[in-house]
Amino acid sequence: MNKIGKLFQLSRGGFTIVEFLVAMLISSVVMSAVYASYTSQQKTYSNQTETAAMMQGLRAALFHLDRDIRMAGYDPTRSASAGIVTAGSDTLQFTYDDDGDGAIGAGETILYELYVSSGITSLRRTSGGQPVVERVDALNFVYLDLDRAVTTVPAQVRSVQVALVVRSARADPDFVNDSVFRNIQDAIIYTAPGDHFRRKMLTTEIRCRNLGLP
Repeated sequence: MNKIGKLFQLSRGGFTIVEFLVAMLISSVVMSAVYASYTSQQKTYSNQTETAAMMQGLRAALFHLDRDIRMAGYDPTRSASAGIVTAGSDTLQFTYDDDGDGAIGAGETILYELYVSSGITSLRRTSGGQPVVERVDALNFVYLDLDRAVTTVPAQVRSVQVALVVRSARADPDFVNDSVFRNIQDAIIYTAPGDHFRRKMLTTEIRCRNLGLP
């Protein structure tokens, strides 16, 4: 029998059990690597999506806070007695005469506070209003007077420092969060309890341009 015939006979014999096992092992290793890469990419994408959602919520909340607080005390007729009503560490209430009629009417008293609904803590604007941002772990206000000293007296407030901490919607079992969050004054406003939620914080200082006017 010539060499070609022998090769043909060998090819009809198929794979041996050893060859089959080696092929299965190589395939398993390759598939495991592909799956691990896919899982890693999915996790990275999910974390990036969560982070983007948190930052979007924070920016939206600070946009509303900045816009409203700048209007605190707006009183073009000087007869509406508009100004800061409540200057709490996590609650801020103020008035402004938006229509300039000399009185504080409906919709001209603004309240920012935290509330809990269905186990989720959210920041809302005015009582009973829709949430500005959900899953809030900390809301902190610090009030400064004309000399930039911290004050709790509503009539002395000239600017407001805001710090807001939100957490992700989903937990990451491979991540442990024990971060400490501080406001602009470097005071601790929240310490993560070592859970699996990611958190982000934004801070800003807002000048109340309508307060303290003669």
